[in-house]
Amino acid sequence: MNLRQYETAEWNVNGAVPESAPIGVSFPGTFVLTKEDGTTQTTEAEGFYRGAGRYTIRYYPKAPGTLTVRFQVPGGDPVQETCQVAPADPGRHGMVQAKGIHLAYEDGTRFFSVGTTIYGMIHQRQTLLETTYRTLAASPFNKIRLCLFPKYYDFNHEEPERFPFARNEDGSFDFAAPDDGWWDMLEKNLVRLRQLGIQADLILFHPYDHWGFAAMTKNQCLAYLSYAARRLCAFPNLWWSLANEYDLMDRFDRSWWKDFAALLRREDPYGHLLSNHQCITEWDFSDPSTTHVCLQSSAVMRTPLYQERYHKPVLFDECAYEGNLPYNWGNITARELLHRFWTTSVLGGYATHGETFLTREEAKAWFSGKTGADPILWWAKGGTLHGEAPRRIAFLRALMESLPGDPEPDPLDASMDQEKLLEKMQDPARAAEVPEVMRQVARMPKEQFAGFLDGNRLCAGHVGEQVFLQYFAHNCPCIAFLNLPGDRKYDIRLVDTWEMTDTLLSRGASGRTQVSLPGKEGMLLLAWEHAE
Repeated sequence: MNLRQYETAEWNVNGAVPESAPIGVSFPGTFVLTKEDGTTQTTEAEGFYRGAGRYTIRYYPKAPGTLTVRFQVPGGDPVQETCQVAPADPGRHGMVQAKGIHLAYEDGTRFFSVGTTIYGMIHQRQTLLETTYRTLAASPFNKIRLCLFPKYYDFNHEEPERFPFARNEDGSFDFAAPDDGWWDMLEKNLVRLRQLGIQADLILFHPYDHWGFAAMTKNQCLAYLSYAARRLCAFPNLWWSLANEYDLMDRFDRSWWKDFAALLRREDPYGHLLSNHQCITEWDFSDPSTTHVCLQSSAVMRTPLYQERYHKPVLFDECAYEGNLPYNWGNITARELLHRFWTTSVLGGYATHGETFLTREEAKAWFSGKTGADPILWWAKGGTLHGEAPRRIAFLRALMESLPGDPEPDPLDASMDQEKLLEKMQDPARAAEVPEVMRQVARMPKEQFAGFLDGNRLCAGHVGEQVFLQYFAHNCPCIAFLNLPGDRKYDIRLVDTWEMTDTLLSRGASGRTQVSLPGKEGMLLLAWEHAE
């Protein structure tokens, strides 16, 4: 059996039909990889039961070399074999991981996350699913948020053809009996997404339920999560999202969530990205099993505050959607969504897109209750995109990926640093230097100060001393100033993020530089070290 680095490997063996609940049936496997430099890497992984006496175990090779495999399924003979792991194919970089406040593939290649949301994607009929894949193939998105369980919410009320668990005669579900065909369908979608270069941010729970999945007991949840880890963790483009709006799941005790995170971290030997998503109460992102910050928030100017607090990548995975729904979260303009993308991107964070458009006819029918089938909204089901943001997000992605590294936010100006102001005020020799307005700022509660910064902090980032970025969002200055290193020379470019133009303004700038601007919103200044 020939394997390849960064590709899922699988062994299927027949064994005894278990007497216990299928979801809990597992067996250990040992994978010893002797790498080309002579070092070894041992991975302990668990297999799972598929039904009808069939067992599967999977492995994810992180390096080329010689692999020795050992396992034994219940009622079967021991399996031991040796096979070669070839180097990764061109363009395959491994799993995405957290590297400080940024994201990168295993081989060190930068990953600039440009996400989208289709909660019910995998639960749709095949014809709609194929349309969605055609749209994704032409889109800028390289990450997608999607639910493992079907969602019962506005514009998404249809009954799926299949479910993750077998159904009892009374219509309830047997949470101890996974439907192998459904999970096989999920895996095929993970593979298709990977072929498009898209990470699958898989949402494991959500409160918008009609079938009982949001009312499972803790033990049922743990068994399900263990099964999901054993079955899916060898897929390289997988991220674990504990929930969409975990804090609204009133049948789950809040104490369960850290147990869920710890179980996935323990039973996933490859260390996929993991986080949790809130409606109101933010998850504790300092949790050791949590790899990145996942937020439902429009406060994108606070990206540096989250980076400083958690020292992890910051993703605004729900910063509202371009659309026309009567709900505020689903009716922002393309310009506003684009502002939020550019703001967090310049500050070294990441954003996720969503789209929620109804036609006038659909809206009248839906809200009068005179419709049969639900309208097809991208955010709910997929299909096609109608908004103005996606092609401009593609422009953003191309520019950000052209940078020589990931941006980091410029540090706060000393006059805006609350702790430094307080220290200065307590020093009798320096207290008089602090004007009264800044004394008031220094005394603000931290949350109030964060809000103050939202409107008063410059949106500026840098890549070392090679590139400096300043984004003006809704502000429309006619002149701006860049404080560049005096011992280097820079080319100054003006990027119109809406019109998608990139214009060279001057060459060889250094030190404090005055730049004329057109006095319109959405302008980005880019100072790139001059190449002789």
